Order: sequence, then C-alpha cells, then structure tokens
Amino acid sequence: MQSQVERERLLKLMGKEPVGSWLVLAKCAAGLAAVALIAVIGLGAPINIAAPTLKSAIFAAAAGARAHMRSQPHRKQVFDERRARFQGGVAAQNVAGQAAQPAN
Repeated sequence: MQSQVERERLLKLMGKEPVGSWLVLAKCAAGLAAVALIAVIGLGAPINIAAPTLKSAIFAAAAGARAHMRSQPHRKQVFDERRARFQGGVAAQNVAGQAAQPAN
C-alpha cells in the first residue's frame, strides 16, 4: 500500500509529463486523419471505366482500320518500308550499311 505522501509525489510527477508526448499523439492523429481522408476521397469518386472518352474512341477507330489487315502481311509491309528508308540514304553514312551485302 502507498502512503499519502508517495501518492501525491507520483501524481505530481505524472502531471509534469513532457510536451513531447502530446506532440507524438498529435502526429499520430494527423497521420490517421490523412489516411482517412485519402480513403474517403478514393471511395467518394468512383471511376466510370465504361464511359467512352475521346482518347478511347480514337484508339478504337485506329484499331478498326487495322483490324482487316492480318499480322504477317502487315509485318512484311513495315519491314519493307523500313528497309527502303534505310537503303534510301542512311546506309551510305552507316559503317554497317557499307559492309552489308545486298538483300536477297
């Protein structure tokens, strides 16, 4: 059992608790408030993925235009265009282009 003097001394020491503990408590509260705010913002504004946008419409139109072309002929066409560009002037400046043998 504690005496009255010890009890008063302990209560006095607990009353002199440093301000740092209140700052730690305030930082924790601010952190929790920030997390709660982010959660509220995230849940408050649902994103409508199905809504068409201009960007998705442009990509859909471009994909529709390319849809009729099969992949193999398209790859060959792109390769031939790049080869023609390379042989059209860049090859003369390129050491590898000078050493390369003509294509079959």
